[in-house]
Amino acid sequence: FEEHLVTIQVIESLYSNAATKGARDDSRNQHLAKRLFDDAVKLRASDIHIRVSELRGCQIFFRVHNDLEFQAEHPYSFGQQFCSTIYQAMADVSDSTFKPNARQDARISKRSNLPPKLDGIRVATSPQVDGYIMVLRLLYNDTNDSTSLEDLGFSHAQSRTLTLAKKRPTGINIISGPTGSGKSTTLQRILTGIIKEHAGRKHVITVEDPPEYPIPGAVQTPVTNADTEHERSIQFQLAIKSAMRLDPDVIMIGEMRD
Repeated sequence: FEEHLVTIQVIESLYSNAATKGARDDSRNQHLAKRLFDDAVKLRASDIHIRVSELRGCQIFFRVHNDLEFQAEHPYSFGQQFCSTIYQAMADVSDSTFKPNARQDARISKRSNLPPKLDGIRVATSPQVDGYIMVLRLLYNDTNDSTSLEDLGFSHAQSRTLTLAKKRPTGINIISGPTGSGKSTTLQRILTGIIKEHAGRKHVITVEDPPEYPIPGAVQTPVTNADTEHERSIQFQLAIKSAMRLDPDVIMIGEMRD
């Protein structure tokens, strides 16, 4: 073969004329997605951004050390098929169909779809002016190595305060902060610590949309995707009511809806 430098439009036309459709496309795209996940893990990326635009085609970025780094460019049609495959063929907690013009959440947790160093991938999509964006949050499994909060950067005094708070039999602890600040990791360590300290004698239930880090010993319940914010709020209320009837010692609510 010979290499030729061509415009993205030429590549677009080649994809448009390709004969492979349906399941073979999905299989090829799943293979490409797994390779993309492997590349991101090697760089210890926290997120993968896939921007699909009719004007600019499909652009892929990794967030590494808090900065977006450009990785690849593909035609628009490739981006459509690629994102659809990730959402419909690889995600196991999701809507039944991928809707480019809607905001959707999902999770990839099947071991066969993940590199060894990941426990899962959280998927979020949103429409943009001339297309849509899909962001994949990589959930590394090295969070299970320790339950120490000081290892995360908390001071001894802060860790002691949190330890006292988690021992209270009643009340609410609210953990908030900007994206990537460590909320989920902190919660995972606190709940794992409670389960280990009580040798599994405490019933811990989570209500999440979707579940993120696995918490051994906890009952992690997903909230099904809904078409509107009102419906999602109702689903959260129903999930919380259900959790209250399941004889819990601790309930962790993934987000405050209303």
